Amino acid sequence: MHRLIWLWLLLPSSFGTALSSPPRGLSYNDVEKLALKRYQKNGGALHENDVSPMEGKVAVITGAAGGIGGELSKIVFRLGGTVVALDRYTVGLEELQTSLIETCYGTTSEDNIENKRNRILTIPTKHEDLESVKEASEIIVSRYDQIDLLVNNAGISYSKDPMISAHGKDLAFTVNYLSHFLLTEKLLPRMSNEGRIVHVTSTYHWKVDGSELLPDPVNGIPVAYQSDPKLQSKKHVQRSYANTKLAQIWHSRSIAEALPDGVQCSSVCVCPSWAATGIAGKEGKQFLEKYAFSISNCGPGITSSINGMLRTDEELGDALNDGKSFVANSRVLNFFVGRTLLSSKLVSKILGWRDTLVDFLGAIILFGQKYTHKDFIIQQTSPESHNDKEKRDKFYKWSKEEVKKWM
Repeated sequence: MHRLIWLWLLLPSSFGTALSSPPRGLSYNDVEKLALKRYQKNGGALHENDVSPMEGKVAVITGAAGGIGGELSKIVFRLGGTVVALDRYTVGLEELQTSLIETCYGTTSEDNIENKRNRILTIPTKHEDLESVKEASEIIVSRYDQIDLLVNNAGISYSKDPMISAHGKDLAFTVNYLSHFLLTEKLLPRMSNEGRIVHVTSTYHWKVDGSELLPDPVNGIPVAYQSDPKLQSKKHVQRSYANTKLAQIWHSRSIAEALPDGVQCSSVCVCPSWAATGIAGKEGKQFLEKYAFSISNCGPGITSSINGMLRTDEELGDALNDGKSFVANSRVLNFFVGRTLLSSKLVSKILGWRDTLVDFLGAIILFGQKYTHKDFIIQQTSPESHNDKEKRDKFYKWSKEEVKKWM
């Protein structure tokens, strides 16, 4: 990701014009209609004048102090839902809370303000520290009998080598995947039967084949999780983000079979494409704000996440549970005719071109996403993401064992 940013910064300024003026995304009225349809009230009848279709619903959102998580928090709150916001950035959480209470929609009476306060809970959470995630989940369980949405959004990309978590393993793997696996496991018993788990993943999962996610037969630890350079892949830094995103997809497709008795929630993966967030650090923030999809005011950078949260099961179809797709917002990948070749033995193993080709594909998506944007797309993921259930089951079993001490 960082290599692509520097490449585009070197391009002529005319490309900036070509990439400017992205599509609008969803209007708030569109979002409200989706919520009204999903959360039908009064015996299933839709009431267009109901301004709080998520009233009584609880949404747990990670990475909520800014970026995609912050925008999704505003939407849930505006729809009348209760937001449980997790992030390591305490100042950002405070700013989110203030924003929701003071500026989010409705009257400013004392009763209204108090109601707003009761609908936002901020929990400082360090996703690089599984003990912190455990503590956050226990606070949530102690406060809420039922959870209706869990959005696993918090994430980082590799910016230096090495990056190590609080318990001495790979930082990106811990933050992007394992912390969310732990949080999900802790909250699953409280998920409502109409509840949904949304995983914010990426097209970059095409870069890897899943082999680095399988426990090593010698030490029982996936290569992608290692923090010792001697035990890592030679392309660990370049593949780390992709590995975590494939791990999320594998997790999503394993949840349905692992649900506690009596729980019938669903799970879905979404892809925001290139979105204007801070995931690439300070050096990439300005670039993404200029060229990527906007996330503000229901912008195109969060349409896939909104759809993942608010579309009905029937609408999500093959993107739900153990399907072969995720929710997307750009059709660029659909026009990449040779994408299935990426997973071929010739490209992946013999020629070793898969990493480079996916980086190239990422650049194409950046340039073309505004021209192929659509508010709702169900797009097939890589063959490795759904073909080998045995590998997914093995990875799920390892993940559950790894977080056992924090359960």
